[in-house]
Amino acid sequence: MKLINERFCARAASIGLLLTGVFAGPRADAAWDFVPDLNLRAQSEDNPFYIPDNLPGQQNASSAALDMSIDMATYNQRSLLVFEPRVIAYRYADNSYDALNGEDWRVRGNGEYQWTTVRAGFDADFRRLRIVTGEFGSIDYNLDTQAPDTGDTGRTALSNQYRKFYYLTPYVAFTLSPRNTLRLDATHSDVSYTGGDLSFRTGYNDTRYSATLQRNTDQQTQISAIMSVDEYNANVNTNDFHTVTVQGQFTRPINQVWSFNMAAGVLRSDYQVANVQDRVTAGATTDYIASLGFRKRSERTSLNADLARNVYPSSNGYSVVRREARLYGDRDLSQRFGLEYGVLFQETKTLGNLNSTDDRNYADLELNFTWAIKPVLFLVTGVEYQSQEFTNAVVNQGKTTATTFDIGVRYRGLSKRKPPRPPTP
Repeated sequence: MKLINERFCARAASIGLLLTGVFAGPRADAAWDFVPDLNLRAQSEDNPFYIPDNLPGQQNASSAALDMSIDMATYNQRSLLVFEPRVIAYRYADNSYDALNGEDWRVRGNGEYQWTTVRAGFDADFRRLRIVTGEFGSIDYNLDTQAPDTGDTGRTALSNQYRKFYYLTPYVAFTLSPRNTLRLDATHSDVSYTGGDLSFRTGYNDTRYSATLQRNTDQQTQISAIMSVDEYNANVNTNDFHTVTVQGQFTRPINQVWSFNMAAGVLRSDYQVANVQDRVTAGATTDYIASLGFRKRSERTSLNADLARNVYPSSNGYSVVRREARLYGDRDLSQRFGLEYGVLFQETKTLGNLNSTDDRNYADLELNFTWAIKPVLFLVTGVEYQSQEFTNAVVNQGKTTATTFDIGVRYRGLSKRKPPRPPTP
């Protein structure tokens, strides 16, 4: 299996280099767009180490965070290539929080090239994050291209370590007829830890192959049939899950502002897992996935609302069933004043209920405000509330809550590719 993954990574890297060469090749009509983003803020946290509420040790902490990124894009009528490197540096005022000092690194990228009847592209995401940020699901305000699920666990022991995650999906789509398209995807994700694996927090690798047949039944409605094969391998306990999924998807606009999507499917997973005594159990389980979502796009407002039940690889050493509700959005209240909001609820259980000690409930609530001093300069402030509970944990039982307040200033350049919204009356 390791050899297969090495071959997959080599082939995927070759495909990525080929696509990069195709997208970034010299073209007379190509254009480049560079958008720098600099955010300096002060933060106050009431539980920076995420200690359970029923245990002593919670203390307030103050820190400064410098968030720097640049959105780089080249595009023309047939191609698009985007990369966004980003680094966030954290520095705490008190020496007792030195373990939390560090940098979060992230690089996102995607691209696509179109021929007459063929499209080829890729999505990529690499992260090297501190444990206290990498082990929690975050709210992504890039509403049109949602980030992949990273298999976070909420386990923050040894907080001076780092979590590394990478995700790569090359794909190719063939236009079979004016209404029908066949798309083939190969997805690989990998997690590792700088301090090595633990029994409750482990690296893993996951490879997924999928085929999608899309049909536009009319000018507005699209239906899809998807079949995928997924291979998951955990590092610490050598747990294996081989999962086959069949699902259908439906997408249709409701009006000029709102659209609707839904999906449903069934899966079978053959597994081989080891318990704490290294006794191996082999078996199979069946389950289902489903999702329901709404999108709103207007001059002043963007909104994503989703209810979903999906199966993901996880760093707890198992494939997991994750039920979640998401509400993300932004709104321009006036020409200068805007807000972003996010609500995330998750309930996570191991697939087949193979290990109930990792059952987890997690919530993340965010509210951020911006005040435009100039078109590229903003005052920003916000609050985030997080809550998690391991309902069947042997140790560290009880709920853990954490609240963060921040205030700062942000500079963001103007984009030719994504111009700002028209002024609000």
